[in-house]
Amino acid sequence: AESIQNFLIDLKINGEYVTPNINKFAKEGIYFSKFYPQISVGTSSDTEFTLLSGLLPSSNGTVFVNYYDREYPSLVDGFNSIGYHTFSMHGNDREYWNRATMHEEMGYNKFYGMESYMIPDILSNEYIGLGISDKEFFKQSIPLLRDIKNNNDKFMGTIITLSNHSPFNDIDKYGEFDVSLDYSYVENGKKYNTKLDYLENTTMGNYLKSSHYADMAFGEFIKSLEDEGLLENLVIVFYGDHESRISKKEFNFMYNYDPVTGGLLDENDPSYVDVNQYYYELLRNTPLIIWSGDEEFNMNISEVMGMYDVLPTVANMFGFKEDYSLGHDIFSDEENIVVFPNGNVLTDKVYYSELNEEYITFTDSAIDKSYIDRIRDYGSNLIEVSNGIIKYDLIKTEGKNVGECNE
Repeated sequence: AESIQNFLIDLKINGEYVTPNINKFAKEGIYFSKFYPQISVGTSSDTEFTLLSGLLPSSNGTVFVNYYDREYPSLVDGFNSIGYHTFSMHGNDREYWNRATMHEEMGYNKFYGMESYMIPDILSNEYIGLGISDKEFFKQSIPLLRDIKNNNDKFMGTIITLSNHSPFNDIDKYGEFDVSLDYSYVENGKKYNTKLDYLENTTMGNYLKSSHYADMAFGEFIKSLEDEGLLENLVIVFYGDHESRISKKEFNFMYNYDPVTGGLLDENDPSYVDVNQYYYELLRNTPLIIWSGDEEFNMNISEVMGMYDVLPTVANMFGFKEDYSLGHDIFSDEENIVVFPNGNVLTDKVYYSELNEEYITFTDSAIDKSYIDRIRDYGSNLIEVSNGIIKYDLIKTEGKNVGECNE
């Protein structure tokens, strides 16, 4: 789900949910509320790489573009090994982020790019931002999925949405979602009702409109799957690929808007939210939902989790082996440690910033310096290992000595 951040879950503007369909989906599945993408400069392609390989993105360049000629065992390979037909679908150009090459490298049997879809009129609402609109993309994907199911006993597919891509400026195509503010006040004993602009004509407001459109498209897609009988015996993993890249200033305005002055609340106001740098960075998490339609698996997992944990978690759920992921099964007894490509590290106890060599805590218990040293070293080692695997093709050259690999 392109650029869907977690703060959208259950967010209301004027009493209306921004993402009602995703909210419902989260309540019906296993919802991971502290799930973090681990992207570098490759944004969406980094997410696809890390989710599929369990490795971190490259710290030097983009894997999909700069290190495409390597061997990366993947989540897709795991499903191939147990007899699944695998495919990917995306409404953008096949060559964007070198996906045509890399999706084959990651193991997919078939990739349906923009060329697999029909756009009746490139200037119509069937085209939003970088490609075919989500609603049209989902609509045209249904017969493809029906055909895949009819010809394969088991299948695993990755469906990548697009319409909620920055800069969120196709607002005339998103449909109606009011981001102004209904405000009531009393003056001279008389009550007045008015409408304030609030988030209208702001990047945040446009993002909320775009996200609402993406949510509506997703809801229609799930309904179509149900109508076609495609939800039977189906597991859906829903994830936001990365944050929206909206500025800290925009979040500060959304959370601290003062309807009386039209500016910001005073820092001493009890409703004031301190959107400092740490708070802003921790807002970058996205939703992860594993849905099966089984009420037994309706739960909220609040432990921190990284994108590299998806592969080992899903592998254990479906019973196939994977050997190279740097993450771990989120349901194991290991401590959850999220390592970011910039060296920052997040656990359920602290968030450590490598740039500042400082951290914030989420517990009242004292944090020993040895704990910080341990997670910082853990993060540094993981980054070094991942970069080495990518740069020197170490999985393919397994068994050679280090000198040969470094050459």
